Amino acid sequence: MKHVDRKALYTDLPTRVEYLKGFLDFGTDDIAVLTTGQKHLRMLIPKVVQGVYAKLLETDITARVFHTRDSASEEEIEEYMCDDSPPIQRRKMHLRWYLTKLCSEPTQMEFWKYLDKVGLMHVGRERRHALNVEYIYIGVCLGYIQDAMTEGILQLPKVSLQYKVSLMRAFNKLIWIQNDLFARWRLRDGEEYQEDIEAGLRREEEEKEQTQTQAHTAHTAHTAHTAHTAHRQSPESRHSGHSGSSSIAPSRPETPLDDWASVLTRNTSVMSLATSTSTSDARSVSDARSVSSTSTLPKRSSTVLSAAPPKHSGCPFAGVAEMPRQQFQSSTRIWSERR
Repeated sequence: MKHVDRKALYTDLPTRVEYLKGFLDFGTDDIAVLTTGQKHLRMLIPKVVQGVYAKLLETDITARVFHTRDSASEEEIEEYMCDDSPPIQRRKMHLRWYLTKLCSEPTQMEFWKYLDKVGLMHVGRERRHALNVEYIYIGVCLGYIQDAMTEGILQLPKVSLQYKVSLMRAFNKLIWIQNDLFARWRLRDGEEYQEDIEAGLRREEEEKEQTQTQAHTAHTAHTAHTAHTAHRQSPESRHSGHSGSSSIAPSRPETPLDDWASVLTRNTSVMSLATSTSTSDARSVSDARSVSSTSTLPKRSSTVLSAAPPKHSGCPFAGVAEMPRQQFQSSTRIWSERR
């Protein structure tokens, strides 16, 4: 008989996750089918998200949370948000990112840490602006997501029934592990280990800050070295016979994030999936800049081609604002005709 340490289940996340995975028989076969079925699951996400928010906006007790950020509040709301309100649209986007992450390959511990932090964020912690959503609403929401995804998987075209069953079972196991990682922050089970749990959270926060500091230091040193090397290799530096002083642009300040889980989301392959639609645009801009380096553009075209200054939104996948593709193609055509 295998021994399970009760204290470790409450104080050590890897131990808890391994116990849950072992009990549910979540193994390599489930990971394999989730990996191959990602494209099918992602196709279902938009419809699921729409259904979730339709449910949340049906009743005042859940719709009020979008105003008060606390499901325990009974504050009177004069006018509730509707489906097309900008804040609701932003939250839909966050839920799409979360479900995309949930449908990714769960092979690294960082994946399970992310799911755990999502649970912690809904008890009024790990956010700049506290959000408290009681477990009854979390549980029923996960149940709705599970049911909607099950229906969608069973209706997938050109897929064998055996594959549908395997994909459905693997996703349902993930949902139940996520459900536990929500519940662990609400239940009073293991409360005698609360001090050890809090100590573990503080230790994780210190490790995260240390990692960020080391990464920033390494980035600054790399930027300085690159700028110094480029200056020494420049024609002006070689002709003058001395390196001179180089002007190093200050590094971009770190963008404030809404929550700790956003940091983890930034560091996953989901970012590349979410931004893949702009790859061709970025390649076109790069090619055009290569051409412009060997030719002198008219002043008017040069102004049109200048990129917009960096702008960051509050979302985890915020990026630099770039010129729209049609505007870029139009300006390139005008320049070519003038040539």
